[in-house]
Amino acid sequence: MKSRRIIGYDVIRIFSAFIVVAYHFASTASARKGWASFPYFYNYQGKSWGGTAVGLFFLLSGATIVMTHDFRLNRRNILQFYWTRAKKLYPMFWMAFSYIYLQNVIMNHSFFYFGRPWSLLLSIFGIDGYFNYLGRTYYLIGEWFLGAIILIYLLYPVILFCFHRMRYVTLAVLILLAYLNQLNVFDLKIPFQQNILTCCLLFYAGMLFEQIRLKITQYSWIFGPVSIAGMIYLLVQPTDIPIELGTLIMSFVMFVALFCIGSWLSLAGPAQYAAVGLSGLTYPVFLLQHQIINWVCRNFAEFSLTQVQEFWLLVMVFILTLVYAWILKMISLKLSGRLVLRKRGA
Repeated sequence: MKSRRIIGYDVIRIFSAFIVVAYHFASTASARKGWASFPYFYNYQGKSWGGTAVGLFFLLSGATIVMTHDFRLNRRNILQFYWTRAKKLYPMFWMAFSYIYLQNVIMNHSFFYFGRPWSLLLSIFGIDGYFNYLGRTYYLIGEWFLGAIILIYLLYPVILFCFHRMRYVTLAVLILLAYLNQLNVFDLKIPFQQNILTCCLLFYAGMLFEQIRLKITQYSWIFGPVSIAGMIYLLVQPTDIPIELGTLIMSFVMFVALFCIGSWLSLAGPAQYAAVGLSGLTYPVFLLQHQIINWVCRNFAEFSLTQVQEFWLLVMVFILTLVYAWILKMISLKLSGRLVLRKRGA
């Protein structure tokens, strides 16, 4: 299994994390009495910033997974893939979840303070946010799309088989299923953007992008300006495109634009080092940002804030999120390092 550093992917990862944090801050701020309207990171021209960031996330996940985990389908490789993904996702998730969960247990004097003890299993497997739409779960950290990507990872051997055996037929089928879902043919309760069919389509499109990545890099002087112009147009020009489709289109266009910007940044040493460093913190940022946003907003709930003051509050949220994300990552690395040493010494 290969491992390479693509700065264009790092830039996309950082930007999607930035937008997710800003989107959730704007959503939380809009519900506060006495606070000014703060719509800048919530929506644009009838499209959702949150949906756009999620689109970037799944496109990126597909591209990076097929880059590092394109393997022959046999029992050993499949189990190794699952083990590798589990080691990457679960230790930090379990540490952060346990800390917040135990705080709630102490505060509520009960291990099952929401009732439905069985739903705690959803949290153990990291899919509580994804299934939260079915009823209240012990969803405390992370994002709903953590659960969605875990489900896609479970399906990945099947997706990889289709990718190699019937690449464009699979793409056509996924587009058709997403379109039928948009028409509500399946009568699924989960929103379009969160539906596993939409997530799989974006993930698969990311896999296809990885196959043409070198061409995109080679001709970034063409693809970059065109995609950046398209991105700016969608940002400022109202359209009659349905919000779901418009958000998907923006995700694709922005993905190419950010990738090209990243390929240009890779020529500058300091920018490259900054991109790599921040990219390594995006996963713990996703895990912790909801809790930090809520904590910061609660502490300023009694104040009347202007848009400028809210902007500086958002800056504070970013700084605190990065600090705590770094701490969580360091603790995770320390513990995993000790476990490895003990295993080797045994």
